Amino acid sequence: MSNLPQQEAMWYALSRGYSQARDALESALKSANLPALDVFDALNALVESETQLTAKALETALLMPQYGVSRLLDRMEKDGLVARVANPGDQRSKLLKVTQSGAETHIRMKRVRDASLVDFFGPRARPGQLMRMTRLLGLLDDTADAAD
Repeated sequence: MSNLPQQEAMWYALSRGYSQARDALESALKSANLPALDVFDALNALVESETQLTAKALETALLMPQYGVSRLLDRMEKDGLVARVANPGDQRSKLLKVTQSGAETHIRMKRVRDASLVDFFGPRARPGQLMRMTRLLGLLDDTADAAD
């Protein structure tokens, strides 16, 4: 017998949950007059990286196509959040640098994001359930570190 009904139910629960969580985050950022979640994701990847990233490395980190990252970086550069600087190791590429304004915006966005996640997940899970759900969902991500 096929597991399709279980797989289909999982797919819809995962899709709806993701959409609702993303909508809650976007709404919280908008209410705080902050940029959209894609800007936070990019700033967060840049700030958390141990090395300066190129646009190509950011594509991989964000799982976005080249044209999407290019447009996002154009917007972020125009808004003064990032700068493209010469890459001394490769003259064909630029390194991405978070500006002072970008760093301050990242901090504000992270606070709003964190509070929004608590507000979203708090009523939906009892203590311990979030870690179990994270472990289970981690099974779907073949790039994730093994969670014990």
